[in-house]
Amino acid sequence: MASRGCARRVRPGHVRLWADLQQSRQKRHWLRMAAAEGHLQAMYLLGMDCDEPDERRRWLRMAAEEGHVVAMYVLGLAAAIRRRTTLAGRSRQEWLAAAMLELAELGY
Repeated sequence: MASRGCARRVRPGHVRLWADLQQSRQKRHWLRMAAAEGHLQAMYLLGMDCDEPDERRRWLRMAAEEGHVVAMYVLGLAAAIRRRTTLAGRSRQEWLAAAMLELAELGY
């Protein structure tokens, strides 16, 4: 009976928040596994989903170095916005130029 009373006091929003948290943890787990196997989109998504700046740069850099065009662009743009000359080991011009070159090769 006590558990029924507790269940009544839990608000639907709390259950939804807990479910979202569990989903987020599962998502990150599977993305990490895919990224460890070299999946570019997983690396990019981990970088974009990460709250820790160093880890975000690490995942984006890994994706960019493997050829992920959007990751290249994001790193170049982030460096330009922060008025930094380099970010993740390359200059902002190098990241942006690499992204533009890849897009040109893809026909964009």
